[in-house]
Amino acid sequence: MKKNILSQSEELPETKCRTGFSSNLSKLKLGAFGYWKTVTALLFAFLLFSNASWGQAADIDQVRNGGVGETPTPNNWQNGNLGPENTHLLEGYSVPYRTVITGLTAGTNYTIQIGIDTQEGGIAALDYFTSFQRLEPHAQFGHLAEVINPIFGVSGITTGPFTSAIPVPSTTGTDVPGMPASSFNLLPEAERVITIWNGTFFGANPVTYSLQESLANTNGATATNLQINFTASASTVVLAWGGHIASTVDWGAGNAHPGGSPYHCRIVGIGVFGGVLSGGSQDRSLKSDAVLVPPTCNATGPASVCGGSSNVYSTPSIQGATYLWTLSNNTSGATIPGSATGSSVTVNSGAGPGSYTITVVVTKDFLSSNPCPVTTTVNVAATNNAGPDQTLCQTPPSGPTQFTLAGSASGGTTLWTVDGTTGTASASIVTPGSLSSLVNVSGIGT
Repeated sequence: MKKNILSQSEELPETKCRTGFSSNLSKLKLGAFGYWKTVTALLFAFLLFSNASWGQAADIDQVRNGGVGETPTPNNWQNGNLGPENTHLLEGYSVPYRTVITGLTAGTNYTIQIGIDTQEGGIAALDYFTSFQRLEPHAQFGHLAEVINPIFGVSGITTGPFTSAIPVPSTTGTDVPGMPASSFNLLPEAERVITIWNGTFFGANPVTYSLQESLANTNGATATNLQINFTASASTVVLAWGGHIASTVDWGAGNAHPGGSPYHCRIVGIGVFGGVLSGGSQDRSLKSDAVLVPPTCNATGPASVCGGSSNVYSTPSIQGATYLWTLSNNTSGATIPGSATGSSVTVNSGAGPGSYTITVVVTKDFLSSNPCPVTTTVNVAATNNAGPDQTLCQTPPSGPTQFTLAGSASGGTTLWTVDGTTGTASASIVTPGSLSSLVNVSGIGT
């Protein structure tokens, strides 16, 4: 096979670019390939310094903590999406996310933007950003909450963690007054931060919102983006955060928990601070049916009763649910004489004095509600005796007839009253609260 190899000074043949046009390159000399080496070096330098994100890569992971009934997997970080076969979450939890950023230069300032879908079709989805560790309460699943480790499986981590506060989210366009800011503000401060390893946050406000779409959009998805400014201390940096799963308790029935796969988080872009962001469009989703809704309870009943009384406590009935009532802190001798597995229960208070707490837990589809307690104080039943009847002679007209009451009482307070008189008699009790009060009587009668 014949090979045509250009020598260092050989002329290039004329080249036909297209009909009617020719390009004669015969005058171009390749002196020791130096010309092309120079062009290549200049092009490389141009790419290196004009494209701020050249060589950087950012991946987004989320945790599959195992399906219901499976052995928990606290640090199963995955690029894939989450569903009920591999994940168990509740409304009000936060989906744990991390990004492992590589190809960085230590000492250089960078910017990354991350985003969540706050609504899908006007229904709240991931309504705000949080920290990555928010999986409580977890007793409903029969095991402790998974402890999330964002640097699990990542080598070369030498510094951190460091945190920076997440700003309060906007309420623009919300149908529920104060939301989602009111829910966000109820979280402990430690659950409202972004965390970094192998880097530090820089600037007066290193975490800000670059986008907060109005919640008044009820047609498609609405998004919120966070911008995070950081300084790399190594070639690999890890950032971690959470996406709060909107709760029906916060938003009201029908206003949270869309169907399908509505829970989305993404990397919008990354680059050197002040430069162009690139590398976005990495999206992770969570299916709606992996987010479980535990039943709720609202136990009601008397706060104070008499000893020896029978009292009823109840919680709203839920179709398909089971109930369990239990007594605790019982110092009055209270008992449950009948069934303790209905939506209502009867409690005999005991003789007292003392108190007891009656608590109900509602279970449906293997999920249990938080305990709902009612504490009741038991008072000893009051007794009283007005004492023996007294017959007195009328005092001369110069003054009223007086006598002293001789009553007895227990388990309460004393109050004497005059229920009625006969004849011309009228009576007044000098000290109504005293068992031995004087009584003034004028006239004749009873």
